[in-house]
Amino acid sequence: MIKNIIQNDFKPPRLKDQAIDTLAVMEEYKIEDIPVVDDNNKLLGIITESSIINMNDLQESLHFIKSQLKPVSIVSDMHIFQGIKLFHKYKSSIIPVTNKNDIYMGYIKPFDVISQMCLGLKNDNKNSILIISTNHKDYTLHEISRLVEENSGKISFLWSEEINDKIKLHLMINCMNSQMIIQALERYDYDI
Repeated sequence: MIKNIIQNDFKPPRLKDQAIDTLAVMEEYKIEDIPVVDDNNKLLGIITESSIINMNDLQESLHFIKSQLKPVSIVSDMHIFQGIKLFHKYKSSIIPVTNKNDIYMGYIKPFDVISQMCLGLKNDNKNSILIISTNHKDYTLHEISRLVEENSGKISFLWSEEINDKIKLHLMINCMNSQMIIQALERYDYDI
């Protein structure tokens, strides 16, 4: 969950804050985007470093570029996969986190998401990565997971991509020997 990885190590700027001060915070925390809040700590959106740099006078307040705020945020009780989707969609260095009333709680970074997802990988020596290709009409996750588990494996992560009429599954499997799993999948006509 997003609430498990929230960072809150800087105070977000308000529209009345000077652009130069906001750039200093962005430099210190090595971020290209920063959340902007109102006086009640309600999130107004994020502003990019380039929007601030392109201002005529960096001594002016952020109010002068209010129209460039992007409405990007995630609610704290959302799933980590929704965070991944937002990072992909907005190409942002951070995503602000709010409660259900849009009150700013902190932010997440892509590295935080990856770290949280990797917590389940206890022993790297027992993990294998398999890429399985099959026709879309022949795809059944139930059968693939059954074959993996019958051969002493456990699926740790799964990522799929569709390419024309094919589906490619990228599996991280926790097992001692992936060769038995590969042989079982090949017997069922899966391309590994």
